[in-house]
Amino acid sequence: MELNPQTLKKAYSFLSKDECLKFLIDRFSNEIDINERQDDNFAKALSYLIIEQQVSFKAAIKIKERFKLKITNLSNNEVLNIDLNELKSVGVSYRKAEYIKNVYEYFDSSSFDFKSASSENVITELTKIKGIGLWSSEMFLMFVLLRIDIFSKGDLALMNSIKRNYNIDLNSREMLKNNIKLKLTEKEINTITYLSKSEKPVNIDELQEKVWSYQSDIETHTVETHIYRLRKKILNTFNDKDFIISEKNGYQIK
Repeated sequence: MELNPQTLKKAYSFLSKDECLKFLIDRFSNEIDINERQDDNFAKALSYLIIEQQVSFKAAIKIKERFKLKITNLSNNEVLNIDLNELKSVGVSYRKAEYIKNVYEYFDSSSFDFKSASSENVITELTKIKGIGLWSSEMFLMFVLLRIDIFSKGDLALMNSIKRNYNIDLNSREMLKNNIKLKLTEKEINTITYLSKSEKPVNIDELQEKVWSYQSDIETHTVETHIYRLRKKILNTFNDKDFIISEKNGYQIK
């Protein structure tokens, strides 16, 4: 089964049960064209995704338009031979220009069968390319290969949705939703902030080091107890049992 208008509609219906995702679906669903990024030229498709990394939608659209003009009627080999400074002139950083080159170099010699490979193997293969991380790989799976059952937990739009649905005031250390306030401790606010920035589950050792500034005498169950109490506070206040989820490899903001 692949991503198409019918499966996308089913996904919207299911995911709208979550308030954060419902906000995104209500705001953007009518603007999404699932075929917009689909391209059998995988090097070009990934280059567009590199351009989209950590920039606003509006900026990405303008830069992609300039990049498209730059490479129109050029073969992949000709794009590969474009000078880095010339690539940079479309509006990307020098590093992103290098990443685009890396992608074209990879596909110049790769025989990997992306269409037949499992989603897990696609991610493993793509992340070998310097400049392609988990987010770009997940976008590639969804919008280029049109795979279903792919969910990008580190997506910037999703993180912003969480911030909109849960207004977190760092100064007063309060969470606010639907005019309901929840007072948090300094450690609780720091835990939420750190987890929300991570694209993958954060294990206890990392939380000890980054949030608790790692004390050798701190015990593992101390962190677990703090998170258990935080999750219970959020559940009791907002009736949200899935704001912080426990994964196999640690904790993560849903």
